[in-house]
Amino acid sequence: MKAVLLLGALIAVLCSCEKSKQKVAGSNHQKQIVITIDDLPLVDADDEAVRRRVTENILAALRHHNAPVIGFVNEKQLGNPVNPAELSLLAAWLKAGAELGNHTYSHVSYTKAGLAKYEREIVKGEAHLRPLMRSYGKTLRYFRHPYLVTGATKLQKEALEHYLSSMKYKVAPVTAICADWEFAEAYDKLSERSQNERATIIDKYLDYCVKEVDFSDGYAHELFGRDIPGILLLHANQLNGVALSALLDRLNARGYQFVSLDQALADPAYATAASYYGDKGIGWLQRWALTLGKPQKWGPARPPLN
Repeated sequence: MKAVLLLGALIAVLCSCEKSKQKVAGSNHQKQIVITIDDLPLVDADDEAVRRRVTENILAALRHHNAPVIGFVNEKQLGNPVNPAELSLLAAWLKAGAELGNHTYSHVSYTKAGLAKYEREIVKGEAHLRPLMRSYGKTLRYFRHPYLVTGATKLQKEALEHYLSSMKYKVAPVTAICADWEFAEAYDKLSERSQNERATIIDKYLDYCVKEVDFSDGYAHELFGRDIPGILLLHANQLNGVALSALLDRLNARGYQFVSLDQALADPAYATAASYYGDKGIGWLQRWALTLGKPQKWGPARPPLN
């Protein structure tokens, strides 16, 4: 009888050890995602105190989750002449260890502006950003196209690529788009006293964004036969000032590890040509699908916000 009990105990220990090994092995494989935030300093508030508070909240959420971030700047928001308070918001990002990139001066669409005006927008968009970054020991390296519009024709697309290369810019791609600007608009229309309605908007936003990230992760696996790091597009707005921490919680709980843009772009998948050109801006997964001769797929439908 004692022998049977001892044998049973030994089997239980061995099973427990095996489960622990499996758990450890599983935890070693984490999906990866980059947090990128467009339209800095802040897109949807005029009050200086609000802009400061929202910026601090976004940075606190990123710091709490140990999430590297790159923010893309529209220098028009700094004012003309430049408002020192606005410049200090960008400095806060740099003090927090963030990378910053150029998002043109006034968030103009390339196909509407044309190459000559767009080039001027790029140069004007780094006038204060580049020296500010230099003062923090950083180099301006990344560019993101407003509206993700890269050129209406092959010739137009290639002309801009040549110009960006001559300016030593790397393009920041996007694989997951949460359309947070739509949720933010609905959120901003509600007064601070409408807490229940605002909470509903936040819940819809979080649910949708997680579904979009999961879709993008699965679609990337279809295209490349393996996981690749995702790049999530968000915006500097009041919605993310209150919801970003919860979003990062949800992504973390689903096994996503937050990595830098540099780390993600080191993956060979990002060397895949994105041959799409057209009037509309689309994500890089859909661009790669065209290049690879595979079906274009789109993420989940956005919920009604009324």
